[in-house]
Amino acid sequence: MIGPVALLSLFALLCSQGPHQTSRVSLPFAPRTWEPDGDHVFWWSEPAIQGGLAMNFDYIHPPKPGADRGKWLAALHQLRKQLENPSPPRFLRFETGGDDAWARVDQDLSKKLDLKPGEKVQVGYRIRTVQGVPPKVAIAFDYVSRQSGAWMDWSKPVSAKALSGGMEEVEVPRFDTSKYFVRLIVGEASPPRTAPSESDRVWELSDLSLSVPNRNIATDSAPQAISQDRSLYQRADLAWGAANFANYFLFMYDEEFFDRKSGKYMIDSLLDRLDRDFGGVDSLVLWQAYPRIGLDERNQFDFYRDMPG
Repeated sequence: MIGPVALLSLFALLCSQGPHQTSRVSLPFAPRTWEPDGDHVFWWSEPAIQGGLAMNFDYIHPPKPGADRGKWLAALHQLRKQLENPSPPRFLRFETGGDDAWARVDQDLSKKLDLKPGEKVQVGYRIRTVQGVPPKVAIAFDYVSRQSGAWMDWSKPVSAKALSGGMEEVEVPRFDTSKYFVRLIVGEASPPRTAPSESDRVWELSDLSLSVPNRNIATDSAPQAISQDRSLYQRADLAWGAANFANYFLFMYDEEFFDRKSGKYMIDSLLDRLDRDFGGVDSLVLWQAYPRIGLDERNQFDFYRDMPG
């Protein structure tokens, strides 16, 4: 993934080609560059094959009454194979529900680009409407404090059009450059609700590109690369977690797990049922304390001790 240092190095190289050429930087369409805002926008890479599964970002719907459960299980297994080898996020998904929804250029990168009032910025994008009427895609600028990095205000949309894609040129508005820097944002401002279908919509934004005017940037102002310790993810004894697709949360006092009348744990019948309903699970978590912990002096280990055996 390309970080801010590499992006700004590319920018400086383009700028060195001469004042009469139009230098442009196309920021990569990736999570490091574009930050989704709030609960209504998120990075999404829809599986290529869903097999008719009804699903959203969080949940997979069970088969409908009368549906072929075997086909549903087969589709789950196919989805599992895809998710074990995930592809990078392909687009930003907007589930607006009548609320503001934005994607913002990374704040550190925005500060280094340091766009000035009156400069022309070109923004390219592609839109796919999933549900409802097409959105009016807006382009605007946040005003961010140079001193604290806090959001202070915004420009209101400088462009808002119902387009499926293309390239738009917008002008950076006037602002106090001594106090603020601007952060370009793309998305949708909260529309007036004249009909439910006009605001309850889902759409996807892809192929975002940003071109800025030619100017010099001091190479020593580039942000430092972030050092990450990924040793835990590289441990062989923890590698199973990457393939832990199906995890089952089980209340330890569930009668399907422990039969109070016979005093026996029902492990085999429980696993048989999980095989039948879900095609099996990779791991099982004993939820031993919830929702009882805190009502008395028992701690999380006491709830294990309370169980027979």
